[in-house]
Amino acid sequence: MTSLFDSLDNLSDIQGLIDSGTRESEVLEYKTASQVFSNSDKNEIAKDVSAFANALGGSIVYGVATDKKDKSLPAAIEPIEVTNIETIDRVINSTVYPPISGLKKKLIPTTNPKIMVLDIPASDTPPHQCLGDKKYYRRSGTENLPMGHDLIALQFGRRLAPVLVAEINTVIKPELMKGAVLEYEEAKVRAIVVNRGRRVARDLLLVVLGPDKHLVKFANRSGNVHDISSLHSGRNALQYTATGVLHPGTNLSIAEIGLTLTAEFVRTHALTPLLTWHLYADEMDMQTGSVDLVKLGWADLSVPPTLGP
Repeated sequence: MTSLFDSLDNLSDIQGLIDSGTRESEVLEYKTASQVFSNSDKNEIAKDVSAFANALGGSIVYGVATDKKDKSLPAAIEPIEVTNIETIDRVINSTVYPPISGLKKKLIPTTNPKIMVLDIPASDTPPHQCLGDKKYYRRSGTENLPMGHDLIALQFGRRLAPVLVAEINTVIKPELMKGAVLEYEEAKVRAIVVNRGRRVARDLLLVVLGPDKHLVKFANRSGNVHDISSLHSGRNALQYTATGVLHPGTNLSIAEIGLTLTAEFVRTHALTPLLTWHLYADEMDMQTGSVDLVKLGWADLSVPPTLGP
């Protein structure tokens, strides 16, 4: 599965986020870094990075300014001050505790960089503290907020609980139907659940939601499934269950789903979620996530020119 971080390779990709109005979210934040970081800026770095790690993870794009009236909307590329790149590494290493495993960064372009993208995974060993102000932060919506005592206690509890995540991968990519202009042949995806925690997970339940049925058709191809579309106002909705246990460091194939996309969906919803998942298990808070055409590697689907712009 391709993440947003993996899909950003050049300045045109960054400009694409701006042009498409891809807003900040629980898993995406834009930051300017055109001036040498001050001490307060450095504390902000530790706060931001720890907040993502304590929640769902996500990406921070340094070098993009947001709209003055709408702070969640990207406005323009403002090239990063090159000395800040090393500063970010140094601050994360010295002011976030415990250290966060799996951090990745990307410079765009690699020579004379103007953008730095930092990818922060959801941590398996939360909570992480910002040592500058001795607080614990968590990403909530588009904000990084300090956690209260109860939530911090729950975060420490996550170290002893199963940490599950669903991965949705392509099995068969959709192909345009010959002689048709409005629909693609059925594609197929596989939903896999991975236990990244340190405890056994029991009694898994995975809910997969899709767009309205007139845009995308669902078909169950494997798995212990219940159709719960009637509970979701015309949206595709399937519920899968898996009994037994899932040991730490292992994965389990839960379901295969057939998807028939209309060209209308491909043309107008390329960057909106195709599938959203909610994952439940004993002794674990609900986990959630989503994939779109880009993450699935389907962004290059050809749309019949007869449909118009």
